[in-house]
Amino acid sequence: MYRAKRAHRSYEIYNETGDTSTSRKIPVTHFLYRGIKRKELFLEYQPKINLNSRETIGAEVLVRWNIPELGLVMPSDFVPIAERSSLIEDVTYATIEMTVDQLLEWRNNGQVIPLALNISARMLDNKKLAVWLINKIKTHNIDPRSITLEITETTLASSNKLVYQILHELDEAGFKLSIDDFGSGFTSFISIRNVAISEIKIDQLFISKIQTDSKDAAIVRSMLVLAESLEMQVVAEGVETQHQWDILQILGCEYAQGFGIARSMAASSLVNWIETFRGNSKQ
Repeated sequence: MYRAKRAHRSYEIYNETGDTSTSRKIPVTHFLYRGIKRKELFLEYQPKINLNSRETIGAEVLVRWNIPELGLVMPSDFVPIAERSSLIEDVTYATIEMTVDQLLEWRNNGQVIPLALNISARMLDNKKLAVWLINKIKTHNIDPRSITLEITETTLASSNKLVYQILHELDEAGFKLSIDDFGSGFTSFISIRNVAISEIKIDQLFISKIQTDSKDAAIVRSMLVLAESLEMQVVAEGVETQHQWDILQILGCEYAQGFGIARSMAASSLVNWIETFRGNSKQ
């Protein structure tokens, strides 16, 4: 890792001799295109819970990439590259396909776990995506309320008329809309008024120091008041400690996710985790 950083390379190939002559910049777009075709992308799921009842209210879909040359690649390493090319469209469609397949599998097993997935800003002015997504859930008879589409605060603030129109169509079709990383950007209250947002997710920047910074606690409290007034659900992101959990409850925040609750996991592990977590809440 340190060699790669010093050399300003995307990665460094390990070998026992310490010879780094094999290092080279990975052609990520080529490998990603190939990886999508080979179905190397897969999903993990991070639970969202009710802090008071400890019930799981759903999970966030997180896309991963397992590439033979490198192993596991996190989205922060390949999604920005995909967004700079047309590959973000392929990644988005592949992610939705896998999400729908998982919802169908759970339904066939008698399980209902609502899922949320991030939609890139570049895809929001693509009317084709909305039409395809609406047709997709109709074809498989999936309740659109079981899917929440997360968009960043910055994306919403910079949206144009076409984006608002597409968001309105998705809302009319029954999908839930969520503002991710709320508080980190510059959301216009006009934007919130003009789009039927059902949920805001408070950026972990405010949660990380909530137990030591009274200003962060005050900001979180004000967000909760705003959301309640607008009949929006609030999810605190990045909850890592019991102390943060306790303070959020005191402030009146009902829902949360984060490493202190659970890390992302495979679908089968999620089902088991939900049962275990629910069982622990009864003790």
